[in-house]
Amino acid sequence: MLFIGSIFYGSLVASGTLNLIAFVGLVLFSMSFIGGIVTGILGNDDLSDGFINGGFFSLILLINLGFVVGIIWIIIIAVSSYLSSALQTYTGGLISTPSVINNTSQSNSVESFSSIIEFILILIVTFFGGVLGGGLGAYLKKI
Repeated sequence: MLFIGSIFYGSLVASGTLNLIAFVGLVLFSMSFIGGIVTGILGNDDLSDGFINGGFFSLILLINLGFVVGIIWIIIIAVSSYLSSALQTYTGGLISTPSVINNTSQSNSVESFSSIIEFILILIVTFFGGVLGGGLGAYLKKI
């Protein structure tokens, strides 16, 4: 579902109607919702068990996704650190930084706060996508 959702929703990002953070949230919601449906169908016949199975699936999804993103983040930091130290020998340490770097404004703090809120909302929506998908899967199994 990750690849299929990326293909379907990628045109929205390319046209500019959807920003990148909303795209990630939409793909994760779709992934947890479809996975929740599958776990609800494969699980018990009770609707509450479907909700529990879908919620457990979305928690496993978020934990695995966090693990993979963490590994990628560590690799990126290691490679950039290695390149920085390797390129510093060629420049001889002559790259200077400006003495005044403090150009932060109020808008930067508002943007970072809104990014944190969007990240938390993506986690919540992904969890509830799995729960709703699990309930729907259990309901479809009863029919």
